[in-house]
Amino acid sequence: MKTNLILLFLFFCSSLHLLAQCPGNLITNGSFDSMEGEAITAPGWSANSTPDINDPFGPLNTTPGYNWTGTPEASEDGGTWQNMYGVESVSQTLNLVAGETYTVSFEYASMGIEATGLLFDDPTQVQVSIANNVIYTSPLDNTLFTWEKVCFSFVAPNNVVTLQFQPLPMTYVGIDGICLLQGDFISQGLEVDLGNDTTLCAGQTLSLDVGIPGGSYVWQDDSTEPTFTVTEAGTYYVTVGSSCTSGVDTIVVDYNETIPFDLGEDAFLCEGASLVLDASTPNSTYLWQDGSMLPTFTVEMPGTYWVEVSDPFCTYSDTIEVFELNQPMIDLGEEELFFCDEASYTLDATQNNVEYVWQDGTMLPTLEVDQSGTYAVTVSNACGEANDEIDITFAATPTVDLGADTILCEGTSLSLNATQGDATYLWQDGFMGTTYDISQSGLYAVTITNACGEATDEIEVEVVLNPTVDLGGDQVYCDQDSFLLPANAQNGSILWSDGSDKATLVVRESGAYGITVSNECGEVSDMVMITSGTSPQADLGPDQVICEGNSLILDAGSAADTYIWQDGSDLQTLEVFRGGSYQVIVQNDCGTDTDEVEITLDDCKCDIYIPNAFSPNDDGFNDRLNIFRNCVFQAYQMQIFDRWGNLVFESDNPDNEWDGSINGEDATIGVYVYWLTFTNELGIDDQRRGSVHLLR
Repeated sequence: MKTNLILLFLFFCSSLHLLAQCPGNLITNGSFDSMEGEAITAPGWSANSTPDINDPFGPLNTTPGYNWTGTPEASEDGGTWQNMYGVESVSQTLNLVAGETYTVSFEYASMGIEATGLLFDDPTQVQVSIANNVIYTSPLDNTLFTWEKVCFSFVAPNNVVTLQFQPLPMTYVGIDGICLLQGDFISQGLEVDLGNDTTLCAGQTLSLDVGIPGGSYVWQDDSTEPTFTVTEAGTYYVTVGSSCTSGVDTIVVDYNETIPFDLGEDAFLCEGASLVLDASTPNSTYLWQDGSMLPTFTVEMPGTYWVEVSDPFCTYSDTIEVFELNQPMIDLGEEELFFCDEASYTLDATQNNVEYVWQDGTMLPTLEVDQSGTYAVTVSNACGEANDEIDITFAATPTVDLGADTILCEGTSLSLNATQGDATYLWQDGFMGTTYDISQSGLYAVTITNACGEATDEIEVEVVLNPTVDLGGDQVYCDQDSFLLPANAQNGSILWSDGSDKATLVVRESGAYGITVSNECGEVSDMVMITSGTSPQADLGPDQVICEGNSLILDAGSAADTYIWQDGSDLQTLEVFRGGSYQVIVQNDCGTDTDEVEITLDDCKCDIYIPNAFSPNDDGFNDRLNIFRNCVFQAYQMQIFDRWGNLVFESDNPDNEWDGSINGEDATIGVYVYWLTFTNELGIDDQRRGSVHLLR
C-alpha cells in the first residue's frame, strides 16, 4: 500500500508543479531556492558533509581530485541543491505537534563522479529517518541528474522532531525542494467549496472565497488570487493546489438583468398638458421622488422624476427628465429677396426640440439655396407646427464673351449664343433674340441688360472660300527637255509632290506628279501622269536582195504606238518572202512618219552537200564528215547532236570537220543529227538540217 501512495503522490506533484513550488511550507527556505546560483544551506539545516552545490549558472564545485560525470541540471524549482555521499546526511530539527500527521515532499537525483580511475554512478535512493528509525525510502533512481519528486506522510512522535536525509551507502545523491506541510495531503485531498449556484440582481456583485490558506489558485480567467469578484453572469471555477494534492469547484451565477418596468425616454410637456408615469409591477412596492407610493405618477410640471420598485428579491429604479415644450413659430424673413452676384444664400429655421421639413423633403435646420425660386419650411413638435415661405431671385451682373475673331469656311455658319437668364438682348442690327446665326463676313455685336447692369461684346467674322485645284488629264510632252505643268489652283497655298510651292511645276521626266492646295477650311489634292515622248521615226533600212526560198524581216522600230503596212498589217515587223516595194506608216502621241524599201528577189542559192554516212576508222576513206559547197561562207556554225539531244560537236570553222570523237573518245556507232547555219557571200542567211550515220 505504501508504494501505491507514493505513486499517487508522484502524480499529484508533477501535475501541480506549475501551480506552486511549496505553498504553506513549514521549513524556512527548505527548497534551497537561489536564482543567483550561490551555494546555500538553508537556515535550520545541519550537514556532516562538504556542501557540494550544483550551480546552474556557473561551474560545479567538487572536492579536489574529483570530477563530475554527465551534465548536471537544475532542479524543478530552478534553484540550488545539496549533494551527499555515503554516510553523509543533512538534517532538520522541527517543532511539531506530537500525534499530528505531516506530509513531506522533496526532489532527488542520482549523481556521478570519477576519481583515481574509479567511477561512482550507482543507482541512488534516499532514506528519511527520525531518531535512527527509517520512516521512508525513495524509489531507486538509475538515471544521472534526472530529478525525481516524491512525497510521504508520517505522524510526529514528539513535539521536537529531527528529520535526517541520507543516501544509501556508497552512492552520490542530490537533494532539493524539501517541503513540510501539516496534514495528510496524500490521502485526504483538498475540499474546495465556492457555494451554491445563485442569481443576483442587476448591479450586485458576489465575492468568491476559496477559504484554503497556503495553497495556489487558478481561476477560469487565469487569475491567481484567493478571491474573485463576480460582476456578470457566467460559470466560474477555481483550481486550488498544494504540494501533494489539488481540488476544483464550479459555481454558476445568473443575473436578473431585466427591469420589469420602464418610465420611457426623457419627455417634453406642452403647456396645459400632463404626463402619466407608470411603474406597475406585480407583487411590488413603490417609492417616488416626492415620497408617494402609488404605481403611477402624474407629471404636470417640468422636472426630474424617479421611482424605486421593490419585489421580494430585488429593488429596481428608473429616472426620467421632463422638459417644458412650447408650440413652434417660424419666420424666414422678408417675403422676397433679390441678390446680385451672390452664389448662394442660407435659410435658417433653427429652433430647439423641433423637426424640419423643407419643400424639397430635406429635414435639416438650415437650407442652402443657389437658384431662384420659392422656398418653404414646416417646423413641428409634439405641441404643433408652423409654416413659412420666401421667394428668392439670384441674378448676376451680365457678362458676355462672343469669343475671339474667327473665320467661317464657305458653306458653313456660326451661331452666337448670349443667353443669360432674365435679361434683354440687342444685336448690332436691332435683333433682340438670345442667339444670332452668321454665314457672311462682318462685325457682329450684342448688348445684354438685366437688373444688375449690362455688358457688350463684338466679334469679327471672315468667310473663307474652300481651296480648289485641277491638273487636268494625263499629258505627253514631245521632243522637249522639260514641260511646264500649271497648278490651276485657287484659295489656298500650293504644295507640289516634290516640295515646291510655285504656281507651275517644271517637269523634266516622265512620272506621276501630285499637288495639294490648303487653307483654313481644309485641303484638296490632284494627280496627273506626265509622259516624255519623241516624234516617231520610220526606218526600214536600205533596199535589199533576198534569195529565192528565203524570207526577210522588216522592222519599223519600237518608238511608235501604231503601225500600218502597205498590206494593212499593224505589227512592228513584217516578214517578206518576195521582191517588191514595201511601205510602213508609224504613229504615236507626238506625230506620224513613213518609210519605204525596195526588195529584190534573186536566185542566190548556195549548193551544199553533206554525206549521210561516214566511217572514222583511220583507213583514209571518209574518216571525217566533209561539207561540200560551191560558195564562200561569210558566217558558219555546225552543231551535231546524239539521239538523246546531247550536243556532241560544235564548230564555227567550215574547215574544222567532225572526226567521229566525243571529248577525245570514239563516238558510238549510230545515227546523229546535224544543224548547219551559214551566211553566203551575198549576205544571205541559210540553214541545213539532217542526219548522218556513223560507221566503223
